[in-house]
Amino acid sequence: MNALGVKDRAHGIRGFVVGTGGAEHYPITTVHRYSQVHNAKTFGVLELSLAPGQYSWHFHPALGATFTDSEYSTCHGAP
Repeated sequence: MNALGVKDRAHGIRGFVVGTGGAEHYPITTVHRYSQVHNAKTFGVLELSLAPGQYSWHFHPALGATFTDSEYSTCHGAP
């Protein structure tokens, strides 16, 4: 999204909201319209990797869980 909260694939910023540990899960009551993935049932760790001009992430679920998510993407220049 851009600074106004509008989807901007060319120059927007990707954000991550992650809460992967704790005593219990809470339901997701509102999903943002640009949300790509959401899961409120799996404990785990989100691994973020940064490299020149690129980034990636991989969600590693806790032992016995099956939900996972990963992706690779390239960075963009300034507008």
